[in-house]
Amino acid sequence: MVCAVRLAEINNDTQTDEQEQAQYALNIERHKLYTKMLLDGATIEENGRKYRLDEHLKNKYVGEFEYFANSDINLIEFFSCGKDLGEFFKSEARTLASIIVG
Repeated sequence: MVCAVRLAEINNDTQTDEQEQAQYALNIERHKLYTKMLLDGATIEENGRKYRLDEHLKNKYVGEFEYFANSDINLIEFFSCGKDLGEFFKSEARTLASIIVG
């Protein structure tokens, strides 16, 4: 006997295993690309929205990065020199890339 959740999954499955694996591999590559682009200061347009790492940080840490976000200082360039802050930015870029990719 198949449980209801598994049966619903089987009945609504629209992809073969190969297609699912290909989609998974594509999402991994998109995640890597988007992480790099965000760290480079690029804007990513996806699903009708625009994503920027500096805007993400500004919204996530209201007040803490507000001065930099509202000035002409490139926030990512300014802080990426330090190792700890560089890792912080990489982590935040990976998180935002995950949100974009889904």
